Amino acid sequence: MVDTMSVTRISAPLLACLVGLSCAAYYGVIAFAPGLLSGRVAGIPVAVAVALALFLLFFGVTLLYALTGSADAPVERSRR
Repeated sequence: MVDTMSVTRISAPLLACLVGLSCAAYYGVIAFAPGLLSGRVAGIPVAVAVALALFLLFFGVTLLYALTGSADAPVERSRR
């Protein structure tokens, strides 16, 4: 029987790659094209806006992992 109420588990290496690549991209922009971060968006410096967006991404990944668990972890089944 398929449990339609369960949330799909996410692979931990996939989430780690998402966080690592986004962080590497941010630092790559800082190192190789800092002019892209010199403007302003709605009165906030672009560098601060991008850093806040990354913070929200990292928070979302952590929350997703905490709520769904890892696809690599063993699944415990309740006995009825």
